[in-house]
Amino acid sequence: AIAKKCGIIPQNASAEQVRRAVIDGKAFREAVTDENGKLNQAAFDLIWPDLRVMGRSTPLDKHLLVSGLQSSRLPSMPLQTVAVTG
Repeated sequence: AIAKKCGIIPQNASAEQVRRAVIDGKAFREAVTDENGKLNQAAFDLIWPDLRVMGRSTPLDKHLLVSGLQSSRLPSMPLQTVAVTG
């Protein structure tokens, strides 16, 4: 709700768009790391283009996000800016 009020997610976003745009830290970490806890860039690149909000995240989740963005080479995506708090 706050992300919609702030314009991070469009007011008219479908449930599917919201599901792809919002993730919590644990689900993010489980989706983008391998069995050794290392970043799986291919898995990360499937998630991040739609990601707008990551809640309840640990410092490791934030590190994975920034590292994944820095390493991503998706041809259709420009360089990204990420804001991390907490």
